[in-house]
Amino acid sequence: MFTLILVLFYSTPDSQPIRNAFESHVRFLSSDELEGRETSFHGQKIAARYLETQFKLNGALPAFAEGYIQSYPVWVHGLDEEETVLIADKGRTRLTLDEDFMLYARFTAEGQFEGPIAYVGQHTEYSLGVNGRWAMIVDSGSNDGPTIRDRVLKLRDQGALGAMIVPLTEGQSFSAGSPAFRQMSLSPNPFDVRFTFPTVRLTLQACEQLIGNQAAKHAGQPFYVRGVRARLQVKKRSFEKTGDNVAALIRGSDLQEETIIVSAHYDHLGMMGRHIFNGADDNASGTATLLVLADQLARSAPRRNLILLAVSGEEVGLLGSSYFLEHPPVALEKIVANINIDMIGRNDGNTIGVIPAFEDVSTLTLRTRELASQLGIHLQQDLDRFHRRSDHYNFVKSGIPAVFFFSDLHDDYHGEDDHWDRINFDKLARVYTLIEALVVDSLNRDEPPHFVNEKDTVNP
Repeated sequence: MFTLILVLFYSTPDSQPIRNAFESHVRFLSSDELEGRETSFHGQKIAARYLETQFKLNGALPAFAEGYIQSYPVWVHGLDEEETVLIADKGRTRLTLDEDFMLYARFTAEGQFEGPIAYVGQHTEYSLGVNGRWAMIVDSGSNDGPTIRDRVLKLRDQGALGAMIVPLTEGQSFSAGSPAFRQMSLSPNPFDVRFTFPTVRLTLQACEQLIGNQAAKHAGQPFYVRGVRARLQVKKRSFEKTGDNVAALIRGSDLQEETIIVSAHYDHLGMMGRHIFNGADDNASGTATLLVLADQLARSAPRRNLILLAVSGEEVGLLGSSYFLEHPPVALEKIVANINIDMIGRNDGNTIGVIPAFEDVSTLTLRTRELASQLGIHLQQDLDRFHRRSDHYNFVKSGIPAVFFFSDLHDDYHGEDDHWDRINFDKLARVYTLIEALVVDSLNRDEPPHFVNEKDTVNP
């Protein structure tokens, strides 16, 4: 009955205060001053203090014995900016990391990689031999046809020395769609490079420095670049820092031996040279949801405990949630459910993805379907390919039922243009009604959430 009343209340059109709260939080969290909120770096620390302050102001209790913040050791495995360079023209052309080019360090071992260049352009069928050469490909930014990743792997299979990716236009993000720029781990051992295929992204200016106007002379058709050999010199380094999870507790009553955790990661990709990756949708949108929940529910009287958990380290391997589950503030067996929120502010205004839809399904998914139907919100249920891509998956691996709210990818994903002014705040306020309804329902039902056999409940 309580959930029905909540659904009816939030179906009314007056969601302006919630919308305003979302805009305020997202604008701050995705501002340039937070420098992209990279785990263990300055901007992430500012964000952590902001979250702590907001939880305090809303009257939510600290979730950890030491307070609102749980710090954990993190080893950062990055590139030595001074020693990692791209050189051509017998040393007369020297390109600078993070200014002229970026490097996918995860796929590149230390060392030197030198060879001539084959310009492949936008072509996806490589009639030009690339064996032992750098293959220069053009990224049009289009989602049609093979992905950049597929094209790079094909070049590797054809024996290329490495790949150079060039944007089609100056306006394209330097590193749209790229992974986090540094690797991180909870131990001092860096990740093994199981295969090495050096892959760099160049600016248009850097491309011109390397090959001049030769591409224009060939009208974009494949050709062997004349008179140029490129040498990539890679040097890596590791150092220890600390990441931070931030969590608040709203204490339950008769069922307080059971705990529901609502999570969102607040870290993002940080900076690359002068380029700031603000991460408004990814994931200031989900983080802001935690703060709105704290404001709306801190003075409620739920039956179960509620922990609002903002984790860092998601972008570099779900590290924060992994550490949290290894060092939980309550016994692991008392955590009965996780509701995870990651990227909910873009794409269709009345649609939100629910994961899992058909794999590892729990009553959380089933209740989400029922509540979404009552609220008139459309659920996208074809996103299970992302099931292992956010923090809820660590809870599932620990035997805890979980559900993940996600709006799917968009053109600004992991790019410089994921700004606050591209967020659909009306959508955020609308999706929030569904998330809060599920949270309140999960906190107050007699039976806790549990796994079910999806084949017994739906016909996928």
